[in-house]
Amino acid sequence: MDPRHAPRTAAPGGASGGKLPWPAPPPPPRGRWRVWAGTYLPWALTGVVITIGAAAIAALWPSGRGGKVPDAATSSPSPALSAPAAQSPQPLQSPQASPRRRHWVDTFADAEGYREPGDGRPVGVLRRGTHYVFCKAWGPRRERRGAYNHWWLLTDLDEVYAEGDGARAWVPALYLTRWGNDEARDNDGREIPTCGEGEG
Repeated sequence: MDPRHAPRTAAPGGASGGKLPWPAPPPPPRGRWRVWAGTYLPWALTGVVITIGAAAIAALWPSGRGGKVPDAATSSPSPALSAPAAQSPQPLQSPQASPRRRHWVDTFADAEGYREPGDGRPVGVLRRGTHYVFCKAWGPRRERRGAYNHWWLLTDLDEVYAEGDGARAWVPALYLTRWGNDEARDNDGREIPTCGEGEG
């Protein structure tokens, strides 16, 4: 046999006198993508959903101390403007109705009283003696035996006539025991205050 056509044999230990072709890598197994998708894809999608949810919560969470939501029941309301309360008008008090300090005087004769100083018909009488008066007012002049006086004293009468509607009335200071013309003092010599000016 022609040695040129004789078959080549591999030397022991894998060495050969000639080069042997390198075996080709085996082809990839079919269905590897399906295996990867079935194993890892659900976990990947779950991670994406968790990340998006956390970002949304962080964006919507209210800012403030400790991230607490203010409670509507405990939060302080804004101050509301309130209209001032309407005040009912107070009735004017007449000199007869208002309380006053009393000043003690002596009269030397009976004196008739009037609803206004020297105005209209008499409504009662103040008997001679010691009485209290509240204040004085300037009015019509009254004369008696050369003496005169323009002052009138507010007091409570001892007797009220049938047409009278109360004991409070004005009597002329002319009937004071101790004092002269146009004077109106109490028994201690103090000036009786003018009604509405320093009375009480």
